[in-house]
Amino acid sequence: MRRYDEYKDTGMVWLNKLPSHWEKRKLKYCFSERSEKNHPEEQMLCATQSHGVIPQSMYQNRVVVVNKGFEGLKLVKVGDFVISLRSFEGGIEYAYYQGIISAAYTILTPTEKQFTDYFKVLFKSLPFIQLLQTCVTGIREGQNINYPLLGRKFIPIPPLAEQEKIVSYLESKTLCIDAYVRERERERVAAA
Repeated sequence: MRRYDEYKDTGMVWLNKLPSHWEKRKLKYCFSERSEKNHPEEQMLCATQSHGVIPQSMYQNRVVVVNKGFEGLKLVKVGDFVISLRSFEGGIEYAYYQGIISAAYTILTPTEKQFTDYFKVLFKSLPFIQLLQTCVTGIREGQNINYPLLGRKFIPIPPLAEQEKIVSYLESKTLCIDAYVRERERERVAAA
């Protein structure tokens, strides 16, 4: 991707400069918080850093299974983002399935659905994860994101056409990296 002609200072500690035509918005204006409960009939979900928010059945033997008290769990819909207890380590997770999840998590629904693919890559970027680390409460294993504090932070919003180019570029690079890793693994197995 080409470098932009003109940049502006952002006033954001985690991202000093933006292309001059990009917006910056407080995160709380890009999302509404979902805190809907009492859906015990929904499937149990788990937030994973490698696969997003998926059914617990797809991530067996890696999560604590809840057997009662489903009424207190929060509803997650496809397209939501989930701030989990580990988000400060790996970013905010995208929900690929509908279901229920721990009431300790924060569920965010994008106010503008066309930005979803861009948010998926932004929320897994290293600078954004570093921002999340400034918004934690608790100690060591019990840390979670302070959403009211995070909601006051600004995030960059490129024009929609540029968001699509950014997402496309990153997806193509990820495919190349994945192919390279598969080839190295195949060579390692063949040599063993």
